[in-house]
Amino acid sequence: MKILIHSTTLDGEPLEADGIALKGKNCAELVEIMKGQTPFTIEATARDYMHGVLGRIQPDRKLQLPEDPEAAAAEFLTLLGKHGLVEFLPDDAFIDLPPEDTFDKEDDLCADK
Repeated sequence: MKILIHSTTLDGEPLEADGIALKGKNCAELVEIMKGQTPFTIEATARDYMHGVLGRIQPDRKLQLPEDPEAAAAEFLTLLGKHGLVEFLPDDAFIDLPPEDTFDKEDDLCADK
């Protein structure tokens, strides 16, 4: 499964011509990779991360995600897609991915900072 996370303006509007492509075996793995993109969210649970992101996108709406982690991640990514923040890419789409171990070493993300 591949997605493109669109960069945004300071007002949170997606920039369609810019973003980061990610690849995961399923929706839950993609959410784990997404939350590992910044040291501010890497320690959060996937559920807390998803609620935090959705709370910034839809602050007036109290959203309940499914209990099943994969179903919750799928709904989360679908909502991001509806807001234009992610784009689902075909499995055969070429994307320039960083080395596989980039997101495996949480402790290394902030080393020497």
